[in-house]
Amino acid sequence: MDCKTARLLLPFLRPLAPELSPTDAEDLRDHLAGCPECGALAAAEHRVDARLGQAVRDVPVPADLPARLLKRLDAERRSWYRRRVVAPLLAAAALLLATGAGWFWLRGSGTAIDIEMVAFEQSMQPGTGPEQIEQAFAGQGVRVSLPRDFNYALLTSYDLVRFQGHDRVPRLEFARGEARAYVYVLTAPPFNLKAEWEQHTSGGVTVEIRKPLGQDDYAYLLVYTAGALDRFRLDQPGGI
Repeated sequence: MDCKTARLLLPFLRPLAPELSPTDAEDLRDHLAGCPECGALAAAEHRVDARLGQAVRDVPVPADLPARLLKRLDAERRSWYRRRVVAPLLAAAALLLATGAGWFWLRGSGTAIDIEMVAFEQSMQPGTGPEQIEQAFAGQGVRVSLPRDFNYALLTSYDLVRFQGHDRVPRLEFARGEARAYVYVLTAPPFNLKAEWEQHTSGGVTVEIRKPLGQDDYAYLLVYTAGALDRFRLDQPGGI
Protein backbone atom coordinates (compact mmCIF):
# COMPACT_ATOMS: atom_id res chain seq x y z
CA MET A 1 0.00 0.00 0.00
CA ASP A 2 1.40 3.44 -0.94
CA CYS A 3 1.21 6.62 1.13
CA LYS A 4 -1.54 8.19 -0.98
CA THR A 5 -3.87 5.22 -0.45
CA ALA A 6 -3.03 4.97 3.22
CA ARG A 7 -3.89 8.64 3.87
CA LEU A 8 -7.18 8.24 2.03
CA LEU A 9 -8.07 5.33 4.32
CA LEU A 10 -7.02 6.99 7.59
CA PRO A 11 -10.54 8.34 8.37
CA PHE A 12 -11.85 4.78 8.33
CA LEU A 13 -9.81 3.97 11.44
CA ARG A 14 -11.87 6.43 13.49
CA PRO A 15 -14.68 5.27 15.82
CA LEU A 16 -18.12 5.01 14.18
CA ALA A 17 -16.55 5.18 10.71
CA PRO A 18 -17.45 2.52 8.13
CA GLU A 19 -15.33 -0.56 8.72
CA LEU A 20 -12.53 -1.51 6.36
CA SER A 21 -12.31 -5.01 4.98
CA PRO A 22 -9.95 -7.21 7.03
CA THR A 23 -7.41 -7.18 4.19
CA ASP A 24 -7.44 -3.40 3.78
CA ALA A 25 -7.25 -2.87 7.55
CA GLU A 26 -4.23 -5.18 7.84
CA ASP A 27 -2.46 -3.53 4.89
CA LEU A 28 -3.12 -0.06 6.33
CA ARG A 29 -1.75 -0.99 9.77
CA ASP A 30 1.34 -2.57 8.19
CA HIS A 31 1.97 0.61 6.18
CA LEU A 32 1.52 2.88 9.21
CA ALA A 33 3.94 0.72 11.20
CA GLY A 34 6.60 0.95 8.48
CA CYS A 35 6.12 4.54 7.24
CA PRO A 36 7.28 7.26 9.66
CA GLU A 37 5.38 10.06 7.92
CA CYS A 38 2.02 8.27 7.64
CA GLY A 39 2.43 6.79 11.11
CA ALA A 40 3.03 10.25 12.60
CA LEU A 41 0.01 11.64 10.73
CA ALA A 42 -2.22 8.84 12.01
CA ALA A 43 -0.99 9.38 15.58
CA ALA A 44 -1.66 13.13 15.34
CA GLU A 45 -5.17 12.58 14.06
CA HIS A 46 -5.80 10.09 16.86
CA ARG A 47 -4.68 12.66 19.48
CA VAL A 48 -6.98 15.31 17.97
CA ASP A 49 -9.93 12.92 17.99
CA ALA A 50 -9.23 11.97 21.60
CA ARG A 51 -9.06 15.60 22.73
CA LEU A 52 -12.23 16.54 20.88
CA GLY A 53 -14.04 13.54 22.32
CA GLN A 54 -12.93 14.45 25.84
CA ALA A 55 -13.99 18.07 25.32
CA VAL A 56 -17.46 16.97 24.23
CA ARG A 57 -17.78 14.60 27.18
CA ASP A 58 -16.74 17.40 29.58
CA VAL A 59 -19.64 19.63 28.49
CA PRO A 60 -22.27 19.52 31.27
CA VAL A 61 -25.66 18.18 30.13
CA PRO A 62 -28.67 19.93 31.74
CA ALA A 63 -30.87 17.58 33.73
CA ASP A 64 -33.97 18.73 31.84
CA LEU A 65 -32.42 18.25 28.37
CA PRO A 66 -34.54 15.16 27.43
CA ALA A 67 -37.75 16.97 28.37
CA ARG A 68 -36.68 20.05 26.40
CA LEU A 69 -35.86 17.94 23.34
CA LEU A 70 -39.23 16.20 23.48
CA LYS A 71 -40.99 19.54 23.85
CA ARG A 72 -39.09 20.93 20.84
CA LEU A 73 -39.95 17.87 18.72
CA ASP A 74 -43.61 18.16 19.66
CA ALA A 75 -43.61 21.87 18.71
CA GLU A 76 -41.97 21.12 15.36
CA ARG A 77 -44.49 18.34 14.70
CA ARG A 78 -47.37 20.73 15.40
CA SER A 79 -45.75 23.36 13.18
CA TRP A 80 -45.44 20.82 10.34
CA TYR A 81 -49.13 19.90 10.71
CA ARG A 82 -50.16 23.55 10.57
CA ARG A 83 -48.07 24.16 7.43
CA ARG A 84 -49.04 20.98 5.56
CA VAL A 85 -52.68 20.47 6.63
CA VAL A 86 -54.24 23.51 8.27
CA ALA A 87 -52.57 26.22 6.17
CA PRO A 88 -53.78 24.87 2.77
CA LEU A 89 -57.34 24.61 4.09
CA LEU A 90 -57.25 28.15 5.47
CA ALA A 91 -55.72 29.40 2.20
CA ALA A 92 -58.59 27.81 0.29
CA ALA A 93 -61.05 29.41 2.68
CA ALA A 94 -59.41 32.79 2.15
CA LEU A 95 -59.64 32.27 -1.61
CA LEU A 96 -63.38 31.65 -1.42
CA LEU A 97 -63.81 34.77 0.67
CA ALA A 98 -61.70 36.89 -1.68
CA THR A 99 -63.61 35.75 -4.78
CA GLY A 100 -66.92 36.98 -3.46
CA ALA A 101 -68.52 33.77 -2.27
CA GLY A 102 -71.00 35.96 -0.39
CA TRP A 103 -70.95 33.89 2.77
CA PHE A 104 -69.42 36.38 5.17
CA TRP A 105 -69.12 40.10 5.88
CA LEU A 106 -65.64 40.92 7.10
CA ARG A 107 -66.46 44.32 8.55
CA GLY A 108 -68.89 45.82 10.98
CA SER A 109 -71.48 43.52 12.52
CA GLY A 110 -71.46 40.94 9.72
CA THR A 111 -71.73 37.18 10.11
CA ALA A 112 -68.90 35.53 12.02
CA ILE A 113 -66.56 33.45 9.89
CA ASP A 114 -67.12 29.72 10.40
CA ILE A 115 -63.60 28.44 9.71
CA GLU A 116 -64.49 24.86 10.61
CA MET A 117 -67.31 24.82 8.05
CA VAL A 118 -65.03 26.20 5.35
CA ALA A 119 -62.38 23.58 6.14
CA PHE A 120 -65.02 20.83 6.06
CA GLU A 121 -66.33 21.93 2.67
CA GLN A 122 -62.81 22.04 1.28
CA SER A 123 -62.18 18.52 2.56
CA MET A 124 -65.05 17.35 0.35
CA GLN A 125 -63.08 18.24 -2.78
CA PRO A 126 -61.17 14.94 -3.22
CA GLY A 127 -62.74 12.70 -5.85
CA THR A 128 -65.06 15.39 -7.28
CA GLY A 129 -65.88 14.82 -10.96
CA PRO A 130 -64.93 17.30 -13.71
CA GLU A 131 -68.52 18.38 -14.35
CA GLN A 132 -69.03 19.37 -10.71
CA ILE A 133 -65.70 21.21 -10.64
CA GLU A 134 -66.60 23.12 -13.80
CA GLN A 135 -69.87 24.15 -12.18
CA ALA A 136 -68.03 25.25 -9.03
CA PHE A 137 -65.62 27.38 -11.06
CA ALA A 138 -68.50 28.81 -13.11
CA GLY A 139 -70.18 29.83 -9.86
CA GLN A 140 -67.09 31.93 -9.19
CA GLY A 141 -67.18 33.50 -12.64
CA VAL A 142 -64.57 31.25 -14.28
CA ARG A 143 -65.79 29.03 -17.12
CA VAL A 144 -63.39 26.26 -18.16
CA SER A 145 -63.31 22.87 -19.83
CA LEU A 146 -61.38 20.32 -17.77
CA PRO A 147 -59.52 17.28 -19.14
CA ARG A 148 -61.59 14.10 -19.19
CA ASP A 149 -58.75 11.59 -19.47
CA PHE A 150 -57.64 11.97 -15.83
CA ASN A 151 -58.86 9.64 -13.08
CA TYR A 152 -60.74 12.05 -10.83
CA ALA A 153 -60.90 9.43 -8.10
CA LEU A 154 -57.27 10.47 -7.50
CA LEU A 155 -58.15 14.18 -7.22
CA THR A 156 -57.07 15.71 -3.90
CA SER A 157 -58.05 19.37 -4.40
CA TYR A 158 -59.00 22.08 -6.88
CA ASP A 159 -58.89 25.84 -6.58
CA LEU A 160 -58.27 29.16 -8.31
CA VAL A 161 -54.69 30.35 -7.85
CA ARG A 162 -52.34 33.13 -8.90
CA PHE A 163 -50.08 31.87 -11.67
CA GLN A 164 -47.46 33.69 -13.78
CA GLY A 165 -48.80 37.07 -12.66
CA HIS A 166 -52.47 36.25 -13.34
CA ASP A 167 -55.18 35.64 -10.75
CA ARG A 168 -57.95 33.03 -10.66
CA VAL A 169 -56.22 30.38 -12.75
CA PRO A 170 -57.93 26.97 -12.28
CA ARG A 171 -55.67 24.29 -10.80
CA LEU A 172 -56.31 20.62 -10.06
CA GLU A 173 -54.12 18.44 -7.86
CA PHE A 174 -53.95 14.65 -8.20
CA ALA A 175 -52.05 12.25 -5.95
CA ARG A 176 -51.29 8.56 -6.01
CA GLY A 177 -48.84 7.39 -3.38
CA GLU A 178 -45.81 9.67 -3.55
CA ALA A 179 -46.59 10.76 -7.12
CA ARG A 180 -48.22 14.14 -7.73
CA ALA A 181 -49.72 15.80 -10.80
CA TYR A 182 -50.99 19.37 -11.14
CA VAL A 183 -53.16 20.59 -14.00
CA TYR A 184 -53.40 24.34 -14.70
CA VAL A 185 -56.05 25.48 -17.19
CA LEU A 186 -54.64 28.36 -19.25
CA THR A 187 -56.90 30.50 -21.43
CA ALA A 188 -56.25 33.02 -24.19
CA PRO A 189 -56.15 35.77 -23.26
CA PRO A 190 -54.37 36.45 -20.93
CA PHE A 191 -51.94 33.65 -21.85
CA ASN A 192 -50.26 33.37 -25.25
CA LEU A 193 -51.21 29.91 -26.46
CA LYS A 194 -49.77 30.25 -29.97
CA ALA A 195 -46.19 29.67 -28.87
CA GLU A 196 -44.42 26.33 -29.31
CA TRP A 197 -43.36 24.53 -26.13
CA GLU A 198 -41.06 21.67 -25.33
CA GLN A 199 -41.36 19.30 -22.40
CA HIS A 200 -38.93 20.23 -19.64
CA THR A 201 -37.75 18.09 -16.72
CA SER A 202 -35.75 19.40 -13.76
CA GLY A 203 -35.18 18.00 -10.30
CA GLY A 204 -37.42 14.99 -10.96
CA VAL A 205 -40.38 17.17 -12.01
CA THR A 206 -41.68 17.41 -15.58
CA VAL A 207 -43.55 20.41 -17.00
CA GLU A 208 -45.36 20.41 -20.33
CA ILE A 209 -48.25 22.17 -22.06
CA ARG A 210 -50.89 20.25 -24.01
CA LYS A 211 -53.56 21.80 -26.22
CA PRO A 212 -56.75 19.83 -26.87
CA LEU A 213 -57.17 18.93 -30.53
CA GLY A 214 -58.81 21.74 -32.47
CA GLN A 215 -58.74 24.17 -29.55
CA ASP A 216 -56.84 27.47 -29.60
CA ASP A 217 -58.48 29.30 -26.72
CA TYR A 218 -57.30 27.09 -23.85
CA ALA A 219 -54.53 24.63 -22.95
CA TYR A 220 -53.45 22.47 -20.03
CA LEU A 221 -50.15 23.04 -18.26
CA LEU A 222 -49.12 19.78 -16.57
CA VAL A 223 -46.64 19.60 -13.69
CA TYR A 224 -45.92 16.10 -12.44
CA THR A 225 -43.39 13.77 -10.95
CA ALA A 226 -41.15 12.66 -13.79
CA GLY A 227 -42.57 9.60 -15.54
CA ALA A 228 -45.68 9.47 -13.34
CA LEU A 229 -48.33 11.13 -15.53
CA ASP A 230 -49.68 7.86 -16.94
CA ARG A 231 -50.49 6.73 -13.40
CA PHE A 232 -53.29 9.30 -13.36
CA ARG A 233 -54.85 8.35 -16.70
CA LEU A 234 -58.20 6.61 -17.01
CA ASP A 235 -57.00 4.28 -19.75
CA GLN A 236 -54.44 2.54 -17.56
CA PRO A 237 -55.00 -1.06 -16.37
CA GLY A 238 -57.22 -1.13 -13.32
CA GLY A 239 -58.77 2.22 -14.10
CA ILE A 240 -55.66 4.26 -13.38
